[in-house]
This record gives sequence, structure tokens and C-alpha cells, in this order.
Amino acid sequence: MRSAKKWMDYIQISAAAGLGLSYFLPLSQSLGTDEVNYADDAWVFFFWAIPVLFVIFKVSNRWLKAVLCFLSAMGGLLDLIAISFAGTFKRTPLIGFHIAKASIIILVISWFILCAILLATPKHNQAEN
Repeated sequence: MRSAKKWMDYIQISAAAGLGLSYFLPLSQSLGTDEVNYADDAWVFFFWAIPVLFVIFKVSNRWLKAVLCFLSAMGGLLDLIAISFAGTFKRTPLIGFHIAKASIIILVISWFILCAILLATPKHNQAEN
């Protein structure tokens, strides 16, 4: 379990970095024009890595960490719906959109897996996590 959790930590950090970097790339192009759209507030989305790192390294209680992972996954699903709607509504998605969507999907899946790992860990192994 410990090695699987370690892999999930690395995957989450990589996905959060990919998500942050994707918002500096062109997200979409308006139909019928050459206008390329970027994220309005790219730095806000770049800081997705901060809650990921906080949950991974600072929270030690496994139940609290599991709840935070679940809430992060729900927030990620809402963000995925929002970005899918915003990126495809009268626009052609570009590279930044696809990287952001893939990163959010990876984050959500890894949060659910990490939540399951935390809840399946026996109480006596809690000190190892």
C-alpha cells in the first residue's frame, strides 16, 4: 500500500504541474476567426499544485486526508465539467485545453485511488503513512 500511495503522490504532483502549465498555452480558437483564446486568469489555475502538495505532505490524519481527497475529486469533476463546457462552446479546443482536461482527469482518478488506499490502510500502519 505504501508504494502505491507514493506513486499516487508523484502522479498527482505531475498532473497538477501539467494542469498549471496548460493554462499558459492556447486553450481554444473562436470559430471563423484567427483569434486564439488563453485562460483569463492563468495564475489562479497554476496554483492547483498547492492544495495537492498540502494534502500529500502536511495532513497526517488518514480520515481527514481521505475526506480532503474526496472533496478535491469532487471539485476536480466540477472543474472538468466547467472546462469542457467553456472549451467547446462555439470554439475549437487547442493543445492547452487537451492538456488541462487530461490533467484534471488524472488528478480526479488519483484522488479517488488515494482515498481508497487511505481508507483501506489498517489503523496500525497509519504511522507509516
